[in-house]
Amino acid sequence: MKEILRRLRSLEKEHCDGDTVDDLKRDLSVMQRVIEAKSEEVTKLNMEKEHQQAVKERKAEMERQLEARKQQLEERECKICYGDYNVGEGVECKSKHFVCDGCMERHLITESQKAEYQLELNSDADDIAPHVSAAAFGSFLCARESVKAAALTKTVREEAKLEYEKQMERELECLKELSVEQLKIEQYLRAVRDIMLTLYCPRCSKAFLDFEGCFSLKCSQQTCGCSFCAVYLKDCGGDAHAHVKEFCRGLQGMTGEYHGLFELFQRVQKTRRLKAVTAYLERLEMEVKGGD
Repeated sequence: MKEILRRLRSLEKEHCDGDTVDDLKRDLSVMQRVIEAKSEEVTKLNMEKEHQQAVKERKAEMERQLEARKQQLEERECKICYGDYNVGEGVECKSKHFVCDGCMERHLITESQKAEYQLELNSDADDIAPHVSAAAFGSFLCARESVKAAALTKTVREEAKLEYEKQMERELECLKELSVEQLKIEQYLRAVRDIMLTLYCPRCSKAFLDFEGCFSLKCSQQTCGCSFCAVYLKDCGGDAHAHVKEFCRGLQGMTGEYHGLFELFQRVQKTRRLKAVTAYLERLEMEVKGGD
């Protein structure tokens, strides 16, 4: 650029001194050649920089490929079958324990089918998925979710039990402060609430709440096994379907031989409760009069 400025000043001086047009053209031609030479130098420098960058990137890519190839060729011993496998043919956990693809799949399927699933993997699920079949991975996920659900259910039950115990303690404290007459009244109220209003299995007296449409109910107590009618609460042995078919068929609200609407279930239980409470109160009234 200094050369260009120098030439421009020279042209200005020569022009002001009255040089000819030919002289000016000659000077301009010289300047143009200088500019072109400088442009070629800049272009060459840019090309050299681009070439160096390309060489650097190519070298980095070759190093990555070499490292990947090295890992593929690196062998591991499976901790289950003790066979030697390439590192890409299995799963390596965070503790550096390696299990081949075949053993991992069989392990997942076997553990997932156990009644008490206790499989704990020291690897991320995303790392395991590419090394096993969709069926094995699906079984693993289902079993794991079942364990979580069971743990949550256990927690809820324990919390409910704890709350029930606290409630019982509070009620006992309240009962201690009641008089004899008040205790009798509380006893009568409990009898109405627990015996009359709560539905019980006719065999083992375990309370039940669930009704899903079938009037042949099964006691949830595993040691009981009683099957009873949801309308008459009759113990029918091990299967109440025959009883329901014979005695509940004509009831309004039945939608099939064994199934009916929830409104029917509510209606018959409301009637049963009303009769039971009325009978209990009449008997209680007779006892009170007899005591007087």
